[in-house]
Amino acid sequence: MKKLTFYDFIKIDEYSATPKYLQLANSIVNAIEAATMVPVILPSPKAKSK
Repeated sequence: MKKLTFYDFIKIDEYSATPKYLQLANSIVNAIEAATMVPVILPSPKAKSK
């Protein structure tokens, strides 16, 4: 079974009238509500830039 990552739950439609930040937030909320994703601690931007 494939291990799902945080990015597997994100759905962004580039051509949607909904702003991308709202699409991101909705994707996260929907995944948590569907119990397919548990909250995770994301790396800080500083750690990610190294």
